[in-house]
Amino acid sequence: MVRFFLDPIFVATDGSKLPKYFAYGDPNRLVRVNTQTRYYGEEPLMLVAADVDDTQSALIASQPDVTKFADDLDQQLGADLDTMQTALETLKLPAQMLTATTTHRQVLRGISGVFQIAQCMAGKGFNIFAGGVTLSTTLGSLPTAARQALTNCATTLGFDTTGITLSSTIRQVLTAIVQQATPSAMMGVQF
Repeated sequence: MVRFFLDPIFVATDGSKLPKYFAYGDPNRLVRVNTQTRYYGEEPLMLVAADVDDTQSALIASQPDVTKFADDLDQQLGADLDTMQTALETLKLPAQMLTATTTHRQVLRGISGVFQIAQCMAGKGFNIFAGGVTLSTTLGSLPTAARQALTNCATTLGFDTTGITLSSTIRQVLTAIVQQATPSAMMGVQF
């Protein structure tokens, strides 16, 4: 069954970035399975879709630096709302807009949108969170070139930046991306 995780990055000796608990050659690797990954730009985090059984899933999910999504992506966060918000905020992903009725599929879709922006910025040589930037940093506090890269990436990827100003926080900018993210798929599972 394909399941979804937020997993730290392991950098191999050849410089390639791999999911920590799924990576070949990593001493922390717990399972060898088919995966598909998406990077959070230059942040040490990736979204992993993995074809794992119940035992493998439980083993990965038991790691303190892993966030696992429900097997049923249409399950609402419900009582897990606070846990999910804390996990995402710790990983520099805005989560204040989540509610108990938000589904895991909706969370994954939003994360995918944010990762698209971060990957685009990384391709232009920028990291959203470089130099101590946090979710509370205002857009106007970013270096001009980084701010322009963020704006260009959002526009190129089809996100509407209307209402985003220099006084908007990175949280507000990324939340706007989350709210506009379109359906995507990994390993044949749409979210």
